[in-house]
Amino acid sequence: ILHEIPHREPVFTNAYRALKTDGKLLVVEWIQGFTLFGPPQEKRIAKEAMEAEVVKLGFKKKQDILKTENPNLPTHF
Repeated sequence: ILHEIPHREPVFTNAYRALKTDGKLLVVEWIQGFTLFGPPQEKRIAKEAMEAEVVKLGFKKKQDILKTENPNLPTHF
């Protein structure tokens, strides 16, 4: 639902503050590109842009965990 929030910085700032030391934040968002369902393309956030937003606020990227071999399945990052 992050694509529905116009000002995400306070959300991530509060999450960062609330997490314990070495806590983890999991972000799941719609990929850009055609999918059979999901929000309109203009509302979707590029994976690289989302990563830049959270890194700017102090988070560190650990890994991508949603991976699949089936090109018809990946709808989120």
